[in-house]
Amino acid sequence: MHITILGAGGGGSLIALQLANLGIRNLRIVDNDIITESNLNRQFLFDNSDINRYKVDVLKEFLLNRNPAINIVTNKKRLLKVNDVRQEIRNSDWCFCCMDEPPYIAQRIVNRACFLENIPSAYGFSARDSAKFLIVYPKITGCIDCLLTSRDNYEFQQLVTSFINGDFHLSTPIIIPNMMLETSWMVKKWLDAFIGNSKIESILYRFDYNLLREDPFIKFERQKDCPTCGHKENCSELWKLIPIK
Repeated sequence: MHITILGAGGGGSLIALQLANLGIRNLRIVDNDIITESNLNRQFLFDNSDINRYKVDVLKEFLLNRNPAINIVTNKKRLLKVNDVRQEIRNSDWCFCCMDEPPYIAQRIVNRACFLENIPSAYGFSARDSAKFLIVYPKITGCIDCLLTSRDNYEFQQLVTSFINGDFHLSTPIIIPNMMLETSWMVKKWLDAFIGNSKIESILYRFDYNLLREDPFIKFERQKDCPTCGHKENCSELWKLIPIK
């Protein structure tokens, strides 16, 4: 199996570790970020000696020290367009999207690329009190754009606008114990899906860190007017707010 992980921060690095520990022998990891002091509160595999080094380089060294038999390919590339992602995920069996910026746009780019390459993908989202997780099977389940289409209204567009146009930078509200809970939960959900122990459904799941409980947060369907996998035109203002190339 070949798995591509897009993003090597707190989520992507721990997911890479857990997949390697499960026995996945072929990993491709893409991230152009360097490690900063502000990362260390939530990015467990890095320490002070790694500051100013590329995340993918440190992560590769860490994983190979644990298991030299793993085949790890890395790329220090910023993924700005659908074709950028397509080039990275081609020939993969699965893709994990661990990119969180720009909000909505990053996930849309990965979603569109995975649809065009017919590769199933998994998405994780972190917040202070909870995590969210979604698996997309192209042409079977609803996709990221189906989810956004199903929520599209004026209030949601205002929320998206505040994220995209805000001139403030919030501190990432996550700590290592929560990140470890989130990534362990995500990999377990993925494993259940992969080996057939769970239904194939269009559900955004939520895991509450305080209650240690999973809930189906949003159930949705494939949308006929989805701009990625639908067959009807969708002219919503939403797509002007979060355009992708």
